[in-house]
Amino acid sequence: MNSLDLTQLIALAAVLGFASGIRLYAVLLIVGLWMPAAAFGLIVFTIAASVMLLNFWDMDGPARQNIINVW
Repeated sequence: MNSLDLTQLIALAAVLGFASGIRLYAVLLIVGLWMPAAAFGLIVFTIAASVMLLNFWDMDGPARQNIINVW
């Protein structure tokens, strides 16, 4: 088994932390506890995920227009 280097460990920790944070925010909203903080956390996640995963600025032509229409 290959060992992970430091950058891979940091990336793994970030992904796991992000995923568990989203679950926590969702449960808080469902239960009705700390609703403003939970809603803010989900908003931050949505914006961060859109910026990190949507490669909008490198798209051209029909692909870019399709993303504009869908988003």
